[in-house]
Amino acid sequence: MTGKNIGSSDAVEVVASRPLPMFLAQFFIQDAGVVTARAVAVADINDTCVWALHPNAKSALKVAGGANVSLNCGVVVNSSDPDALTQSGTTSCMTATKIKVSGQFSGECVQPTPLTGVKPVEDPLAAMPAPSFAGCDHNGNINVNGGSTVTLSPGVYCGNIKATSTGIINFEPGLYVLNGASLDIGAQASAFGQGVSFFLTENSGTNNNITIAGGATVNLVASTELPLPGVLFYHDRNSPTNVTHHLTGGSTMQVEGIIYFPAQDISFTGGTEFDAAASMLIARTISFTGQSNLGSFEGSAVEANTTLIAPRLVE
Repeated sequence: MTGKNIGSSDAVEVVASRPLPMFLAQFFIQDAGVVTARAVAVADINDTCVWALHPNAKSALKVAGGANVSLNCGVVVNSSDPDALTQSGTTSCMTATKIKVSGQFSGECVQPTPLTGVKPVEDPLAAMPAPSFAGCDHNGNINVNGGSTVTLSPGVYCGNIKATSTGIINFEPGLYVLNGASLDIGAQASAFGQGVSFFLTENSGTNNNITIAGGATVNLVASTELPLPGVLFYHDRNSPTNVTHHLTGGSTMQVEGIIYFPAQDISFTGGTEFDAAASMLIARTISFTGQSNLGSFEGSAVEANTTLIAPRLVE
């Protein structure tokens, strides 16, 4: 590698050479000339980490009730509504590196001032197919009560997974298909998993969602492997739109991975402490209320999913 990108791990240099035909000059010049072309491309990682995809909803992105959303990344709101992004309350604020809204916004604590009237963007993961699966590996509901610890393995779960009281669930690495089922981590319960992905299927009903309640302890890190590299939660885009995923009430969460609910809503409510250091939120609508805190962002989850990386010619 030469030039200004020398030493860059995300840059690729290509140099092509070929002899230059000399025609009549070859009788007078012994060595033929060589023409050389050089190009350098870098991986352009999408630095938008919050996407509200609903095309016309009021408050497609909502910040209220003491929510404090501070991001070192970008925000996109696709809604064309005059109140597509709303911020209300004297103790609620949103800050980001850039905020783009197809419609308009309301509120006095949104920084920087959103760029409004922008063209809606496509779902950034629209090209990512839903994982294939067949049948059921686990039938019936799984309830982990206080004092119990259960280790689950990847597979197709056709019953709800729920931990209550001080119950603990350890998820082994791999893909968990929730086939018409939900994942519910209750108050004082715990869930742990490294290298995991959760997929909610198309036939999920209105009660089939992801719920993390007040006082829960959650430490989940997305898989970097196929079929859902970098994705922690994915609800099938053909599922019902009247589904809300809840991250609620004083929950302490270490979550790394893309949260992808393209046709569903997500609500962070009442004391949620969400460590978004390596997360991306993509949902139909997104709501932060009641002392919800969303932290900083860096791109490790995105780097695992090539759909979110585009080559850019720089030299």
